[in-house]
Amino acid sequence: MKLFKIQNNYFVPWILTALVLLTLQPFLDIVVALVSFFLFFLLAKNKKELIFIFVIISSLVLTTTISPTLRVIIQILDYSLLIFVFLKQYQFQIHEFPRPPREIVTYLLLLLSLMVMSSIHSSHIILGFEQIGRTILFFFLVYLLYALINDENEIKVYLVALFIVALIYMFFLIYEFARFDFNLLALNLNGFDESGSAYIHKNALGSFFVMTILLLLSFSFNKDYVHIRKWFFLLISFFMLGLVITNARGAIMALFAGIVFLIYVLNKKYLKYLVGVLLVLGVLFILLPFQEYIDLYFRFEKISTGRDFILSSTWNVIRDNWIFGTGPAATRFEMYKTMPYMFGSSAELFLRHHFYQIEFGHAHNFYLFFFSDLGILGFLLSLVLPVLFLKISFKTISILHNEKKGLYYLSIGIAAFGISMFVRATIEWAGLISYGTIGYDLPFWLLFSIQLLLYQNCIGRRNKSVTIPKTKWESIKG
Repeated sequence: MKLFKIQNNYFVPWILTALVLLTLQPFLDIVVALVSFFLFFLLAKNKKELIFIFVIISSLVLTTTISPTLRVIIQILDYSLLIFVFLKQYQFQIHEFPRPPREIVTYLLLLLSLMVMSSIHSSHIILGFEQIGRTILFFFLVYLLYALINDENEIKVYLVALFIVALIYMFFLIYEFARFDFNLLALNLNGFDESGSAYIHKNALGSFFVMTILLLLSFSFNKDYVHIRKWFFLLISFFMLGLVITNARGAIMALFAGIVFLIYVLNKKYLKYLVGVLLVLGVLFILLPFQEYIDLYFRFEKISTGRDFILSSTWNVIRDNWIFGTGPAATRFEMYKTMPYMFGSSAELFLRHHFYQIEFGHAHNFYLFFFSDLGILGFLLSLVLPVLFLKISFKTISILHNEKKGLYYLSIGIAAFGISMFVRATIEWAGLISYGTIGYDLPFWLLFSIQLLLYQNCIGRRNKSVTIPKTKWESIKG
């Protein structure tokens, strides 16, 4: 079975279903009842692949900005469906439950223990335990999705679901763009930056488009897909245009890092072409009269202005709480205790805007976000995550290299996305571990779960002493 032989009948019904759910808010009770009936009908017919698609799409598409009530109902439904499928497959035979790699389990246990310790030492203990509960629920969802991947076909189903979400996000972005008369500056000045997206934040859009582009780019190197490579490049151009429209600088920087990694691993000779393109663009930037527009688009003058205010304020919080941190999501309440700027000044007004804009992650840097919330051990854990990810990814790629099959290119695409997210984490806080924020973190952990399964399968085939559950990977050609 080819991994990416996409069944076209998946796309239309699920895109239409998601769009209908977005527009039928006045009839939520009826809609949810009908959807629930339909999904349990699919369970009765043993169509679990469609259940997976529904769970992934609904988790990422039906955000709280549409309806908090609908979001809660759908999440309960998603968990119920996955638990039902899980128990149907494994029953209560605990020894048959799939086990993630020991280092990942250890990492998550250390993270939760540290969050508990930090919460106990915080003056916002209830807030801390709320984040702990949400984080546990999130990783329970990730585990269920991880445990229910039994073969290559289900990996394909997960990827199809993510691709459908990317298309839905793109439809939303086109709608927003049209709402501002296709004026890029107006969209970014009044649509995203002032009040945030009415549906999903542009940084989440940007990182999702980066993921889609890198996966498609990696697949395009697979010789089995030569006949459809032009469609890959068309889709890559489509999502790159979406990335340009969002004007998410962190995502653009992350994409560049991911592309460099892909080219280096898959075909180094293309690096010289990449360097040539960059040199041409640099010359055009200097010679052509477009500098003003480019400066305005990338907001070069604001790269340090504002960030320095955030870093200065965050560092003061870290300095006073460097051992245990302020507690999960409690940094915002400590910012004003050591505010280095006068009230009413431009710097304080800038920080006040961010204070009310988000609940946590005010450091605008994943590593400093963990440092300020969880202390020095949190900072070390934030650095361990990319080490674990890259160690597992590089081992998997190395073993799959000789096969040169679809799984090899998938593994490289996932690794490229992980690298891009770790680079992006230097100027953005969300997308890796955001205390169980599904819309931000699920894409990364879903792909990481696939990478973990590829890794376990590779190690299991190389080392017979490693036990893989019998139900897993039976249909994957070794």
